[in-house]
Amino acid sequence: MVEQIADGVWNLGSQDFNFYALEQGGKLTLIDAGLRRDWGRMLRGLDEIGHGIEGIDAVLLTHAHVDHVGVAERTRVEAGARVYVHDEDEPFAAGRERMGRPSGSFSFGLFMLKAAAVMAVRSGPRYPVVRDLTALSDGETIDVPGRPIVHHTPGHTPGSCVFHLPDRGLLFSGDTLVTRSMVTGRRGPASGLNSDDDQAEASLAVVERLDGRTLLPGHGAPWRGSPAEAVAELRRARADR
Repeated sequence: MVEQIADGVWNLGSQDFNFYALEQGGKLTLIDAGLRRDWGRMLRGLDEIGHGIEGIDAVLLTHAHVDHVGVAERTRVEAGARVYVHDEDEPFAAGRERMGRPSGSFSFGLFMLKAAAVMAVRSGPRYPVVRDLTALSDGETIDVPGRPIVHHTPGHTPGSCVFHLPDRGLLFSGDTLVTRSMVTGRRGPASGLNSDDDQAEASLAVVERLDGRTLLPGHGAPWRGSPAEAVAELRRARADR
């Protein structure tokens, strides 16, 4: 079942690995692209909302981790869609460089081994690569359906971004701010598995300045409230540990 989040916005993935369809004028933008084996799931979801693959104009990647890049290349080829990523993550999405390990404790390393095994089963042995990419710039309004505004939020990866639609009250937060911890499984605002924890913390200040009524994360359920409230809840949870 496809989850409709708001008018013209659907989650085509699951709350474990979210990716979204954003509609304007009968055309679609994908926000992230799931895992490679999500191709069939995406096609079924598109059919459920009354679209085919040809309706996708663009794919916007919040960052270049394997669970966000999965079907981007196949969508680019079969839909003729343009794929966008911040230039700091472009080498990873293009397959020229490998993403570094996240910072943090030994438990993070154990989690990553488990996550890598799960993703290898679901996504196949090869890391998905996108062969033609368009660079995103901080502050840019992208001329694609929905016309989201890019905000560079490095930390989870060097090129992590969030996509803001102030006219719709929406913020697609990728893994800059999620609502389910991929380390502990805890539900509620979370941030972790970052390439640079200090950068990630600084990027939360970017998120909390943005207006919105609904935050759509890379992992977990939608947050119904402002980005500032989500960040405040994350900080309260940290203080209570």
